[in-house]
Amino acid sequence: MDFRIDPYQADYILTTDGQLDLTDTIDTAVFLCLVPEEGSWWADPSLGSKLHLLKRTKHLDRVLDDASDWAKKALQVLITLGMAKSVSVQSQWYSENPDWLQLTIDVYARQTEPRRYEYFVKVR
Repeated sequence: MDFRIDPYQADYILTTDGQLDLTDTIDTAVFLCLVPEEGSWWADPSLGSKLHLLKRTKHLDRVLDDASDWAKKALQVLITLGMAKSVSVQSQWYSENPDWLQLTIDVYARQTEPRRYEYFVKVR
């Protein structure tokens, strides 16, 4: 069991009675692989991604490839630790706001169905 983190607000999720929400999925692990800058998290320098670098890029097609590659590399630790069998990442420009990039991540873990995560990154 782990505490659930809201990827949009980067904070723990509380239940209706004010307690920390628990999860038995790898939600928190995915969050910790993507959000911190690569090598910057004090508890485990192997976690993190280069996705923060997208804030300084332009709206180019190669940026989509970079984002997918960086996310896959960051999520590789889930496979190494045995938490997931495989991970797939697709990136596209967010249709509602061209300054954002959308990553769609499928994590194939112990469950029969993959867990899907949507992660948004500001570009520019």
